[in-house]
Amino acid sequence: MLDGQRPTPEGSDSGLHLTAQLLYQSVLATAAHRVGLLQSRRNIEFRRYLSHLVAYARRQGMKKIILLVDHASAHKTAQIKKFLKEHPMLKII
Repeated sequence: MLDGQRPTPEGSDSGLHLTAQLLYQSVLATAAHRVGLLQSRRNIEFRRYLSHLVAYARRQGMKKIILLVDHASAHKTAQIKKFLKEHPMLKII
C-alpha cells in the first residue's frame, strides 16, 4: 500500500473495474459521437422494446398501448415512425 491510499480487501479490484469502465465509456462516447453509432443503437433498442410490448399485448389480448416517452431523438426516427404506422395499437405521447 502506498502512502495516502486506503487499504482494500484482499483480492479487491474495484478501482481497476471503475477505471476500465470509465475508459470504455470514454472510448465508446468518442466513437459514437464520430459516427452516430450510439444513436443508431438506441433506435434499435427502442424498436426492439416496442416489438416486445406489442407481442406481450397481443398475448394478453390488449387492444391499445399508450406510452409516455421523453423527447430523445431515438424516439422520433423514421424507423420508429414506420414501426408505429405498422402497429396502430401503439400510441406514443
